[in-house]
Parts: sequence; structure tokens; C-alpha cells
Amino acid sequence: MKKFLVGIMAAALSVCVVAGCGANTVDVFRLDHYNGVAEDGATDSKYFYRNDFSLITGDSQVIWVSEEQDDEYGGYYYQYASMCDGVLLENFGGDDPHRSAITCFRSKDLNDWEKCGAVDNGFSVRFETHEWPVSACWAPETIYNPKDGKYYMFFSAEANPKPTGKVEYDTEGQLFNRFFMVTCVSDTPVGPFKLLTSANYYGDPETSNLNGKVITSKNPAINPKFDLGLDSLFAIIDTHPFYDGDDLYIYFVRHISDDSGFNSVWGMKMKDMLSPDYSTARCLIVPNYRSVEYIEDSTLSNMDINRYKLIDEFVDPEEYAKLTDKTNKVSKADYGEEYHINEGPFMWKDNGRYYLTYSPQGVGRFGYQVRQALGTSPLGKFEKPTLDPATLMGSSDTNTSMLGSGHHCFIDGGAGDLYCVSWPNLVPMTNNIDKDGRAYAVDRVHFIEDETYGRVMTGGPTDSLQYKPYNYTGKVNVAPKAEVTATNSVKGTEKYINDEVVVFREYYADKEFASDGKTTVTLTFDRPTEISAIMIYNSYDYYSAFDGVDSILFYLSEKPTWYTADNYVPVAGIFDLPFNRDYFNEQGKYMNQGGSSLASFNDIKVDKIEITISKKITADRDNIIKISDIVVLGKGE
Repeated sequence: MKKFLVGIMAAALSVCVVAGCGANTVDVFRLDHYNGVAEDGATDSKYFYRNDFSLITGDSQVIWVSEEQDDEYGGYYYQYASMCDGVLLENFGGDDPHRSAITCFRSKDLNDWEKCGAVDNGFSVRFETHEWPVSACWAPETIYNPKDGKYYMFFSAEANPKPTGKVEYDTEGQLFNRFFMVTCVSDTPVGPFKLLTSANYYGDPETSNLNGKVITSKNPAINPKFDLGLDSLFAIIDTHPFYDGDDLYIYFVRHISDDSGFNSVWGMKMKDMLSPDYSTARCLIVPNYRSVEYIEDSTLSNMDINRYKLIDEFVDPEEYAKLTDKTNKVSKADYGEEYHINEGPFMWKDNGRYYLTYSPQGVGRFGYQVRQALGTSPLGKFEKPTLDPATLMGSSDTNTSMLGSGHHCFIDGGAGDLYCVSWPNLVPMTNNIDKDGRAYAVDRVHFIEDETYGRVMTGGPTDSLQYKPYNYTGKVNVAPKAEVTATNSVKGTEKYINDEVVVFREYYADKEFASDGKTTVTLTFDRPTEISAIMIYNSYDYYSAFDGVDSILFYLSEKPTWYTADNYVPVAGIFDLPFNRDYFNEQGKYMNQGGSSLASFNDIKVDKIEITISKKITADRDNIIKISDIVVLGKGE
């Protein structure tokens, strides 16, 4: 990405500010700016990024480490990747034989990444050759424990099928029969992470965990079949740690094995990092059912799927006949089919509500996306919205470039912004990820009120220019603080101009500002506000989308320090701001959601912004012009 440097401003001119003009003219000077459309592909990387598929990973997790938390390693995002197809790398050279795994990257802006792992060539985990994990290190997630100042990493791995001596797991059968949860610990976010045992956690190799079990490097610390005396295997992948206050919870997937025919999501509380509280274990969601009910009066184990009642089968014709979706265009049979997969769990809490997000169908499929199940406690019960708005981020009729965006994580940017990282197929319209792989992508997530399900998540994915994290740019979206008016507006839609929600799915298509023909949108601030960039997000609907912005007038509260030209006037203007032609499909008559007309410029202080739009992409149908959202990047309070 190239940085765009703003040049000297042009001389003043007079422009008409309303239709008919007459005496309604204002003197302005042209504001030099970057407009997002460059022949050489250059980007103002100070403020913007694009999901350009430059980092090939999969099932990775990203955490933010602040400088307050870690004065040596803080100020970076860290990404832990399932690299090398999850296989541990052997290092038998010299006098230090060991295995290394999990590539670690770091970034200041969630866009440009560099390797930083402390083990070998950028890896973060070191296993000794006698330890139980031998292959398939998948889906690593790291969490910081403020109680001891250490970083704990969780992931799944295959246990050694040919161990020396007796072990506490089955060595026969398919690969997934030997999949267990790995817990590692490190003093730093870059490693080296080492297998957590009684020796390095309690300080004594003979000390039992809080369940009375001594944890060694020979056997997995968490093994439901052995620990609980179950009759069936319990293969584990996709481990996700979550703090709810001081309480640590672990979420994971029971994988298909010789004793299970589908992937389901489970959760339980931890007594400490090495001691699961099996009494709290619950099955939370299973594929193709709206919810799961725990049967209280039962002698079966909490980790026996037969202890649960599965409620409302998605693909049941009679059940679906009762459902309505306001778009009336959802294929109920296709939507409900999650195949045999619910995996990749992540937990997010907001305003007392718990969002258990997951991915259905399986890696590589177009329908491998991010969906949400809603609950009021960390261990459920959780309910899946039966139709939209279940999907938070994924495929749609108009998304042909960011497919397979499942197995995800959320990141709190540290300044009031929330992101979802996912790994769509590198070649969008194929499922051949074994050959082509998957790529890193990141998009903002916002909350929106739904008429049926209340407060839910909504987001991307995008392949257009988006604004970088607040803690990187030092600028936030100040548009929500402005008073908004608009000419020719459709009554009741002005509230969507600065609500911080960009529409990505047809389900929310009615939550956009609409005008009957040409409109001038005015944002008025109650105090002088310093700004540096503006983004006018286009409509979800091709037939209501605008084809560029006629003008943006910035009414300045003071003369910019950089202004050196003669004849200063207190209004700056940008004219004929384009909308990138790559952001819609003219032949297919659809928008690539998340596109905007944008501009960045030298800092100015404003009292008011006027945005005029009159041109549509197509003259078909009616005169309605829609704006999905307006973002103004500026200096917050």
C-alpha cells in the first residue's frame, strides 16, 4: 500500500449550493484529496485498507496487546495461524531436537503483517519430541491471564498413535479418534509457548490438578472419555477460551469420530487452566436444530449427547412452513441445511447478551460463513435465529468475491471498534481449498436492533476500501455526533445516515437513508471538529445506488495551518467524487456490498458538512437514491 500525500490547495471559486442557484452561492476553495480510484492501485494507507488476499492462512486467531498490558510487546495485534497444514515441524538437528508449530505474526493496523514468532523461523510453539502432540495443530487461540501475567494458547492436535508405554487415550481407528485439546503457556505473546503440565503450572510435577489428576506431557490434560469413564470417544477441535469477568470458560467442538456422526459445539467452565469443571459441561448447538435443551433429570453424563433434547429441526418442512422472513426470498431448504457441521465457536458478550458465533457446512464450502446463536448466559441455552439475521458474515446472492468466510474470531480494537477476522476461499468461486488455500480478511462488526430477535451482530465481508482501526489512525468516526438533515428524504430514513451500520444483506435493506431524487445531506456539529477523511457508503440495492457524489462542502471553523494560498475563504469543496466501478456488477445488476465514495485530506476543522448527490448508477425503475451510511474520520473527544 502507498501513502497518498495531499498537495497545495487550489484557488477559490464560487459554486451553487441549491437547485436553481440564484443568490444561493458560496465561495469555496478546492480541497486536494485522495479519492480511492487510482490507476496504479495506490491507496492512502494512513487511513484505508483492502482485503487483498495477501496473507494465506486459515483458522487463525488475532488478539490485541496494549502497551498498558505489556510494555515490551504491546501496541500490536498478534495472529496465530494454522500454518503448514497444521503439521508440526520436526527439528532434529544438533543437540536440541524438538517440534515447532503455529506461526505468529504481528501488525499495527490489522493489514500489514510480519512474522515474529520466537521459535525457529517465526513459529510460536515448541514441543519436545517425547510430548503427546505429534500432528495437526489446528485453530490456535491465545488469551492473556491478568492474574499471573502469562499468555495461554489453546488448540487441537493429534495424539501420538504409536506412543512408548501405556497412555490414557485410544490409539486405534481414524485420525480424529485421537484429537484432543492442547494448552500451552508463555511469558510473551510471541512465545515460546510450551505444553502446560503440573510441573510448569503448579511448580511441582507430582501436584494434581483440582480434579485430582497429575498432568504430564505424555497425555492430554482434558480427555472426557478417560476422565469421566465414558463409553464413547470425545474428539475435540476448535478450542476457544473466554473470560466472563474472572471466570474462564472453554468452548470446543466434538468432532466426527468413530463414535460421533456430526460436529457439535460444547462449553464448560474451568476451575483453573489445567482443571475443567466437567459438572458445568453443556452441549450448546448442533447442526440443523434451532436449540438444544439440557435434560435435568437424567443419570447420563453431561458430555453424553443423549442427555440433550434437540429442538426444531431446520429442514423439517412442517416447522419451516410456520416461519416467515420479511424478504420472502430465502430458500428455506437451502438455508436450513447446515450439513453435519457446527464448528469454529467464538463467544462475545455485549450488554448482558451472549453471542455464540459459529460456522456451518464445513471448510471450503460457499456456505461456510459466520452465524450467531443468542443466549443470556455463557453456557446457554442458545437459540439460533431460524432465518436471517442468523448470518453475520457470509455468502449472499450478491457476494461472489468473499466466499467461505467461516471459522472466525472477533477483536476489540481497544477504541470502541469491533472486528471480525475470517478466512474466505482464495479462489472465490471454487471449493478447492486444498489446492488454492484460504486468505486472511478482516471487517468491522456493528450491532443492530432486529424486530424479531433484538440486538444482533451485522458485518461484511468486503473487498473494497475500508477504514483502519481507530487506535492505528488516531481518528474515530465522528459522524454519529452530528445533527443530520436531508432534502427530499423519504420520511423516517434520516436516522440511517449516521447509525454506523452498512447494509450487507437483503434482510436489512430497509435500513438505509432514501431520497426521492437529488438530495443534500447536512451534518452539523455542535462544536468545531477536526476531520481527515469521509466515506459515503452506497446502497445495498443496485437500482437505488448512486454513481458518485456531486459535491462535498466543508464549512471551516478556522483557517487550516497548512493553507498558504491567497484569498482564503472558510469553505472547502470536493467535487465529482467518483464511486469505484469495481464495487458493482453492471451486467448482474448487483452491488459488491461495502463500497463507498471516499476522500482523505489534510486535517481541517469543521462546523458543518454538506453532501450533494444527484446521479444514479442506473435510470431503471424509480428516482429513489439510497445511502447506507456516512463515516467521517476525525479527532474524537
